[in-house]
Amino acid sequence: MAKTIAAAVFVLIAAMSYVNAQTIQTTVRTTMRTTTVSADTEGDASCLFTGRVVGLNPYGDNFLSVRRRPYGPSGPDDEKDELFTNNQVCVMLTAGRWLFVQYERAGRMYSGWVFDRYIRED
Repeated sequence: MAKTIAAAVFVLIAAMSYVNAQTIQTTVRTTMRTTTVSADTEGDASCLFTGRVVGLNPYGDNFLSVRRRPYGPSGPDDEKDELFTNNQVCVMLTAGRWLFVQYERAGRMYSGWVFDRYIRED
């Protein structure tokens, strides 16, 4: 499943670089679920929109996990980074309520999947 989603994301990002269309849409079919991944390429070809991290629980872990893939199990092997309140992100793709984001930290670009509840559009 992860390879199928990763392949679809790669194809979609590659298509975003070469296609000047309003919307690109692809459907990923797996044995567990069907996911539609959409990206709007009008304007800035890399971002659907920019947003900020909001709504974290200050009495809980107080960070938003950046994951390797949407859906599926969560745990240390599936989490690749952490975002904090007011961190800015570029939303590049959507898969249901999951957002594929890109962000900068210390001059390097990072990316991964986050849940949409914690991202507010700027």
